[in-house]
Amino acid sequence: MIVKCEACGTRYRLEDSRVKPEGVKVRCSRCGHVFTVFPEAPPVEGPREEPLPDEEIFGDVSSLAPEEGVALPEERKGLPKLALVLLIVMLALLAVALLFINRERIPFVRGLFGKVAQMIEAKERLFPLSELKGYRLVVDGTEVFVIEGRVSNQSREPCRYVKLRGRLLDARGRRVAEGVGFSGRHIPRKRLQGMDFPLLKDLARNQSPSGLAPLAPGDSASFTIVFLSPPKGATDFQVEVVETPVL
Repeated sequence: MIVKCEACGTRYRLEDSRVKPEGVKVRCSRCGHVFTVFPEAPPVEGPREEPLPDEEIFGDVSSLAPEEGVALPEERKGLPKLALVLLIVMLALLAVALLFINRERIPFVRGLFGKVAQMIEAKERLFPLSELKGYRLVVDGTEVFVIEGRVSNQSREPCRYVKLRGRLLDARGRRVAEGVGFSGRHIPRKRLQGMDFPLLKDLARNQSPSGLAPLAPGDSASFTIVFLSPPKGATDFQVEVVETPVL
């Protein structure tokens, strides 16, 4: 016969021969509840109940165990939340793409994208670049690509540093490599030629602005961006200002 715990609802299989007319006490192995089981009344005509799969048969009260497959595992709540977040991100990206495509048709969107473009142009005007040049150089037996230049602070506020991003482009204008430089972190060409490659590698990979001198209004500073493994197809380069934190 099938027994159900009155407290937690866990189901068990109990041999009919162990259930006496006056009842038998059993203990739920899941919640510890003790209750009395009485013999089942003779069933009225009806479909025969199929045996539960993988149910455990117990021999006494202490060995009572829940049948397998009845207790449901805890719901994995993380997956629905993750799916919801991904859906929101995808919808947001789609909305931005649609707004960008139709920016000329919607005045508000046209103005919004126009302001973003103005901010980028303003940064280029306030921190103009000059004396840009790029060249390949062999350092300690290894070929590198170097971008040199100067950046000026034409704003009214001193900035802690100017962070620049350099890109190498192939003949079709596609980006093939990217590097970072800072105002005031400059390595002259002659020094590069005589430098050990491990030291150059450490300097090129240092993307921390610590130790840099602030750039006052009206001042300018040189910078160097080194590409340790430049692609053979790189034929051109670009440099842009990405950060100008106010002092």
